Amino acid sequence: MPSRNAGPASRNKINPRPGNSGERLGVMRIEISPFESGDIETVVDWNRGTGSEFLSQWAGTGYSYPLTRDQIWQKMSRLKEEGSIVRLFRIDADSETGKRMIGTVELNEMGMPRKSAMVCRFLISPRERGMGYGTIALSSLTDLAFSDYNYKMLRLKVFVYNKPAIRCYEKAGYKIVGQEIWTNGLSIYEMEIKKKPGNRAFPFWCRALAE
Repeated sequence: MPSRNAGPASRNKINPRPGNSGERLGVMRIEISPFESGDIETVVDWNRGTGSEFLSQWAGTGYSYPLTRDQIWQKMSRLKEEGSIVRLFRIDADSETGKRMIGTVELNEMGMPRKSAMVCRFLISPRERGMGYGTIALSSLTDLAFSDYNYKMLRLKVFVYNKPAIRCYEKAGYKIVGQEIWTNGLSIYEMEIKKKPGNRAFPFWCRALAE
């Protein structure tokens, strides 16, 4: 997956809440940078033994269980053939104990002119959940999309039953703007955030943590 499209990294400092990772509290940075081919195995590993529901929560219908390396490659290739510009990022937590990959996320440009994008396949490692990383990572990605790629609006879709994800997105400033029912009967919310002149994407409390 070509990293040249990903652009500059975005780094934001947080003080994470206690979680089950075993790492002691302290100053930590969340860094968003280009996704490299070697990162695919990590994503596949996060999904081993988790079940099909876990996969559908973060990937929708884009992948089938069990997730394989080939699926990720094929999905990205197909999107490029269809004319979509896909930017794939890895999410790292950087602290005194070192840097580790904790998640991944995509930005898929929509329509012409290219002023908006869809946030897709946003995944935080199951071992790193419950520590506040998701909201800060999404806020950081949003700020990067508005400032470096000049998008005017970002959207994402989330299953109505996925309450933790919805709370995460709302904390990052996204609002529910619509709802649809898929052919399989599942209900999803569409959420979005618009760029405001003179303002960063971060909500006030996120800026305080990031500075």
